[in-house]
Amino acid sequence: MAGRQIKRCHITIDDTEIDNAIQDAAYAWLPRLLPEPDPDSPPAPLEHERSAWVRHILQPDEPDLAAYLADQRPPGPAGNPTAITEISGQVL
Repeated sequence: MAGRQIKRCHITIDDTEIDNAIQDAAYAWLPRLLPEPDPDSPPAPLEHERSAWVRHILQPDEPDLAAYLADQRPPGPAGNPTAITEISGQVL
């Protein structure tokens, strides 16, 4: 979108799907919300995104953007206390 790779991240608190009409409306507005391109922008400040960025971009000898973009948050509500969190490749 606008010459950028955008990673979709749908988060709900009750583990329900977001209605397609709402998704379509959000994506229609997205180009207006994006700042001017800056290659040094950090990823979204979500724990999963930070961890995925470290796992796929910062830790390997060669950054793997495709793996980062494919890395998805585990299913379930955000903040689920039973969710597995990975930090530095270790399961806590």
